[in-house]
Amino acid sequence: TLRTNTGSVEVLLDNNDNAHVWWAVTSILDDTENDSSWVFFPAANGIMHWNESNKTPQIVGRTLDINENDQLDLFSDQWSSNPGARYSNNSLACFPDAGIDADGNIFLLYSAPNEDALSPEGPVYRDVYVVYTEDDGVSWSNPQPIIENYEAEDVYAHIARNIDDKLHIIWQRDDYAGTAVINGHVGTLSTILYAGINKEDVLNDKLKINRTSIYETNINTTLIIFPN
Repeated sequence: TLRTNTGSVEVLLDNNDNAHVWWAVTSILDDTENDSSWVFFPAANGIMHWNESNKTPQIVGRTLDINENDQLDLFSDQWSSNPGARYSNNSLACFPDAGIDADGNIFLLYSAPNEDALSPEGPVYRDVYVVYTEDDGVSWSNPQPIIENYEAEDVYAHIARNIDDKLHIIWQRDDYAGTAVINGHVGTLSTILYAGINKEDVLNDKLKINRTSIYETNINTTLIIFPN
């Protein structure tokens, strides 16, 4: 079994020009000799970080046990393709995207399912989470839900590289878990949203589970696309 990434990768040069790399973890397995197929593990769960300073990879983000029952209450349709809610060959936690402020604090967004946000079709919806480091990646905060909606899919989040007093974020929201192309659900309008989240709220760990992560007054609709 080979540990690898899903192709969901982010690279950031910090203020000292040192590279930071994140990737969604998975494994692949060739269990039949001389055939052309591989097995991969879409239920893998973790965002790995590596940088040029300490060169020691560590998992810094993952899907959360939101209801605190010591397990992830997810079913196979969460990581199945059609029907299901898997994003191509990605694992549960995926789509890392990073920014940095003038003080060298690094903020990482990533996507993960919310086990309590059940969609009408069965799989749970995804939310966007944030972790940060104040010591060049030596240690990381616990994940916080920075974009949370129990009635829609929030995914493909991107954060502006240069962070001032806010984390400037754009992302996609629609009514279905997964995508129409990969997962076979009906096409629907997808909305591209922007929000500016106060940096100090993140650094003081104020973003909590259950709709306290983002307020509708912070959101501005900028574009509607079809389909997803």
